[in-house]
Amino acid sequence: TEQRKAENKEFKEVMTSNAAAKELILLAKKRLLKTYGKESLLQAASQQEQQQDGGADDAGDAVDEVVSPSFVQLHKAAPPPPPETGEAYKKQGSSSVIHEIDILVHDVEREMLVAEREEKHSQEEYQETMADSAEKRAIDAKSLRDKQGAKANLEGDLEVKLAEKKSAQKELMA
Repeated sequence: TEQRKAENKEFKEVMTSNAAAKELILLAKKRLLKTYGKESLLQAASQQEQQQDGGADDAGDAVDEVVSPSFVQLHKAAPPPPPETGEAYKKQGSSSVIHEIDILVHDVEREMLVAEREEKHSQEEYQETMADSAEKRAIDAKSLRDKQGAKANLEGDLEVKLAEKKSAQKELMA
């Protein structure tokens, strides 16, 4: 019982600290979104996805083409001009921070679910153990009562036999 109380106390502490951590992480995420603007973060995320998808397509096209050796210089398209606004100085990786925060929140939620599952399992085991113990105590109590009753009957029979023995001895002496 003491062990179960300690386990339950630990569970409650873990759940409280995880709930506070989750709340704090979500507050940080909210402030990041407020500071950097949700639209810019979503745009940065979509640009990263397009770059990842685009890189795979270009690699596939390069494999399909047959390159023959040549001394002719090929002209490549000019790079896009640099942006004229302050967007060039904004951090493009801020969406990855939001993604990491989402992963942290997911990890905390998963830990809370695991703790709840373990607590539920421990409580079920505890209740089963208590029920088994109560049943065993009832069986032991009944057995004890039966043995005490048998002992009382045997003591009564012993007294009767001793009394018969004394009377038989008196008859033989007389």
